[in-house]
Amino acid sequence: MFKKFLCLSSLLMVLLVTACSNDVTGSEDNVQSPALRVDEDLINVEFTALNDLEMDASVIALRLFNGTDETIIYGEPFTLERFDEGAWQVVPAQDEIFFVDVGYSLPPNESAYFDRHVAIILPNGFTQPGRYRLRMHVFNDANVPIRDEHLHDVVAEFYVH
Repeated sequence: MFKKFLCLSSLLMVLLVTACSNDVTGSEDNVQSPALRVDEDLINVEFTALNDLEMDASVIALRLFNGTDETIIYGEPFTLERFDEGAWQVVPAQDEIFFVDVGYSLPPNESAYFDRHVAIILPNGFTQPGRYRLRMHVFNDANVPIRDEHLHDVVAEFYVH
């Protein structure tokens, strides 16, 4: 019974995350810097890839900095995107994936360093070099129930060589 509950709650979180995601397309003129805020309402939050990757890489090291005056919450779910033909395209997962439904808190003016296993989406590694980014959601108010107005996208850009 607990396993069913865990699977259902994880599936609901994935559905919530994907349903709330923003449009990821944009022109070359609208491309933002590697330390990037997609949602301009969430100022002073930086999400940065710590290094570029090789084609056979399976893990990316990341830094999330909370420069706001309130605690933010982030979790495990992410999407991977590739800049192709002038627009950001979601890299489809090669298999069905699930994420643990957990929220990590990050107090004001602190950083969190963590890894994300891109092999979850690309078990055989990257097939093309190029410009990529990893997208996650953060919540900027830890004291209220999760609502869309508290959900913000952050992305960290990197290159695959």
